[in-house]
Amino acid sequence: MAFPTKTSREEIFLTAIEIVEREGIKSLSMREIAKRLNLVPNALYHHFKDRAEIEAEIAAAGFRRLTKMCQKAVGKTTGSEAVVKSSFAFLEFAREQPELYKIMFKSREPIPVIMAAITELQEFNNGTYGDLNFDQKMEEAQYAIFAMLHGIVTLTSEGILEENLGFNLRAAILALLTKSIGDQ
Repeated sequence: MAFPTKTSREEIFLTAIEIVEREGIKSLSMREIAKRLNLVPNALYHHFKDRAEIEAEIAAAGFRRLTKMCQKAVGKTTGSEAVVKSSFAFLEFAREQPELYKIMFKSREPIPVIMAAITELQEFNNGTYGDLNFDQKMEEAQYAIFAMLHGIVTLTSEGILEENLGFNLRAAILALLTKSIGDQ
C-alpha cells in the first residue's frame, strides 16, 4: 500500500468522480477510493475528513461543469433564445451525466464549496435572464424554468416520462417567459 503523501487531494477527487460517473453514487465509499488508489482507507482522511466532503467537492464540480456547458451553449446569443439554449444544455448535461446530476441535487445542508459553485451558475443565469428586461419577475421566471427542467429530468430518469415525446421544450420555455413578462 502507498504512503498517504504519495497521493494528492486531486488524485483522490478524480478517482471518486470516476467511480460516481461509471458506477453511480452508491458505489462511492472511502474504502473503494482507497482500494483503487492502492491505499489504506485511513490515508484518505489526511485529505478529506469524510465521504460527505468528497461528495460536496463532486457536486461543486458538477455545478461548475453545468455552468460551462450552459455558457458554451448560449455563446453570444441573448434574450429568450439564450434562455432556451441554456435550458437545452441543462437537460443535455443531466442526460449525459445522470449520477453527477443526482449528487448535485441531493438534499443536504448548505455547504460553502457547493454554494459558491451554485452562485456562479446563478450569476450566469442572472445575466442571461437580465437581457429580457423583466427584473421584477426574473427570479420567478428562473425558478419556474428550473422547476420544469428538473421535473423533466426526474420524470425521465424514473421512466415516467419518455425522453422524446415530441414535447416542445422551446415553446414551453417561451410560454413561461411570456407569462412572466406579461404579468408585470
